[in-house]
Amino acid sequence: FRLLTYASDESMAEECVGLAQGMEIKHAVFNTGFAGAKVVADASRLDGGVASIDKRQLMSETSELLKDLEGTMFTGCDMNTTLEDMSYLAEQCDYVLAAIGNPHIDPNACTAFGVVG
Repeated sequence: FRLLTYASDESMAEECVGLAQGMEIKHAVFNTGFAGAKVVADASRLDGGVASIDKRQLMSETSELLKDLEGTMFTGCDMNTTLEDMSYLAEQCDYVLAAIGNPHIDPNACTAFGVVG
Protein backbone atom coordinates (compact mmCIF):
# COMPACT_ATOMS: atom_id res chain seq x y z
CA PHE A 1 0.00 0.00 0.00
CA ARG A 2 1.81 3.09 -1.26
CA LEU A 3 0.67 6.56 -0.18
CA LEU A 4 2.32 9.48 -1.98
CA THR A 5 1.66 12.73 -3.76
CA TYR A 6 1.78 12.55 -7.54
CA ALA A 7 2.13 15.28 -10.17
CA SER A 8 -0.77 13.84 -12.18
CA ASP A 9 -3.19 10.94 -12.39
CA GLU A 10 -1.10 9.65 -15.29
CA SER A 11 2.12 9.58 -13.24
CA MET A 12 0.28 7.78 -10.44
CA ALA A 13 -1.09 5.21 -12.89
CA GLU A 14 2.34 4.71 -14.49
CA GLU A 15 3.95 4.09 -11.12
CA CYS A 16 1.15 1.73 -10.09
CA VAL A 17 1.54 -0.35 -13.26
CA GLY A 18 5.33 -0.47 -12.84
CA LEU A 19 5.00 -1.54 -9.20
CA ALA A 20 2.45 -4.20 -10.10
CA GLN A 21 4.76 -5.55 -12.79
CA GLY A 22 7.59 -5.65 -10.25
CA MET A 23 5.36 -7.55 -7.82
CA GLU A 24 4.50 -10.00 -10.60
CA ILE A 25 8.21 -10.73 -11.11
CA LYS A 26 8.90 -11.00 -7.37
CA HIS A 27 6.06 -13.47 -6.85
CA ALA A 28 7.12 -15.51 -9.87
CA VAL A 29 10.75 -15.70 -8.69
CA PHE A 30 9.73 -16.83 -5.20
CA ASN A 31 6.85 -19.01 -6.44
CA THR A 32 4.41 -17.56 -3.89
CA GLY A 33 1.28 -18.34 -5.87
CA PHE A 34 0.40 -14.65 -6.00
CA ALA A 35 0.37 -12.39 -9.05
CA GLY A 36 1.25 -8.71 -9.36
CA ALA A 37 -0.85 -5.87 -7.98
CA LYS A 38 -0.34 -2.70 -5.96
CA VAL A 39 -2.62 -0.38 -3.99
CA VAL A 40 -1.59 3.23 -4.63
CA ALA A 41 -3.23 6.27 -3.04
CA ASP A 42 -2.64 9.87 -4.14
CA ALA A 43 -2.59 12.55 -1.44
CA SER A 44 -1.78 15.45 -3.77
CA ARG A 45 -5.26 16.98 -3.60
CA LEU A 46 -5.12 17.34 0.20
CA ASP A 47 -3.81 20.45 1.90
CA GLY A 48 -0.74 19.16 3.66
CA GLY A 49 -0.42 16.08 1.43
CA VAL A 50 0.40 12.75 3.02
CA ALA A 51 0.86 14.24 6.50
CA SER A 52 -2.73 15.47 6.60
CA ILE A 53 -4.48 12.26 5.59
CA ASP A 54 -6.78 10.47 8.00
CA LYS A 55 -5.16 7.04 7.79
CA ARG A 56 -7.91 5.30 9.75
CA GLN A 57 -10.48 6.47 7.22
CA LEU A 58 -8.17 5.55 4.33
CA MET A 59 -7.60 2.07 5.77
CA SER A 60 -11.35 1.61 6.31
CA GLU A 61 -12.06 2.56 2.70
CA THR A 62 -9.26 0.29 1.51
CA SER A 63 -10.72 -2.61 3.48
CA GLU A 64 -14.00 -2.14 1.60
CA LEU A 65 -12.13 -2.25 -1.71
CA LEU A 66 -10.27 -5.41 -0.70
CA LYS A 67 -13.45 -7.07 0.56
CA ASP A 68 -15.20 -6.23 -2.71
CA LEU A 69 -12.35 -8.02 -4.52
CA GLU A 70 -13.09 -11.13 -2.39
CA GLY A 71 -9.51 -12.25 -1.82
CA THR A 72 -8.22 -11.70 -5.34
CA MET A 73 -5.94 -8.94 -4.00
CA PHE A 74 -3.88 -8.55 -0.84
CA THR A 75 -1.85 -5.57 0.35
CA GLY A 76 0.97 -4.76 2.76
CA CYS A 77 3.28 -1.95 3.83
CA ASP A 78 4.98 0.39 1.41
CA MET A 79 5.87 4.07 1.35
CA ASN A 80 4.07 6.14 4.02
CA THR A 81 2.17 3.18 5.44
CA THR A 82 3.22 1.41 8.62
CA LEU A 83 2.75 -1.87 10.42
CA GLU A 84 0.31 0.02 12.66
CA ASP A 85 -1.71 1.00 9.56
CA MET A 86 -1.64 -2.60 8.34
CA SER A 87 -2.70 -3.91 11.75
CA TYR A 88 -5.70 -1.59 11.70
CA LEU A 89 -6.50 -2.64 8.12
CA ALA A 90 -6.22 -6.31 9.11
CA GLU A 91 -8.84 -5.74 11.81
CA GLN A 92 -11.18 -4.62 9.02
CA CYS A 93 -10.46 -7.38 6.46
CA ASP A 94 -8.47 -10.56 5.93
CA TYR A 95 -6.46 -9.42 2.91
CA VAL A 96 -3.29 -8.01 4.49
CA LEU A 97 0.21 -9.49 4.25
CA ALA A 98 2.55 -7.49 6.46
CA ALA A 99 4.21 -9.70 9.12
CA ILE A 100 1.63 -8.45 11.61
CA GLY A 101 2.13 -9.84 15.06
CA ASN A 102 5.73 -10.89 14.47
CA PRO A 103 8.07 -8.29 15.99
CA HIS A 104 11.11 -10.14 14.58
CA ILE A 105 10.16 -9.41 10.97
CA ASP A 106 10.38 -5.96 9.44
CA PRO A 107 8.75 -6.15 5.99
CA ASN A 108 10.51 -2.95 4.94
CA ALA A 109 13.92 -4.49 5.70
CA CYS A 110 12.90 -7.62 3.80
CA THR A 111 11.92 -5.53 0.78
CA ALA A 112 15.16 -3.54 0.96
CA PHE A 113 17.18 -6.77 1.10
CA GLY A 114 15.31 -8.06 -1.95
CA VAL A 115 16.01 -4.85 -3.87
CA VAL A 116 19.62 -4.28 -2.77
CA GLY A 117 20.44 -7.92 -2.00
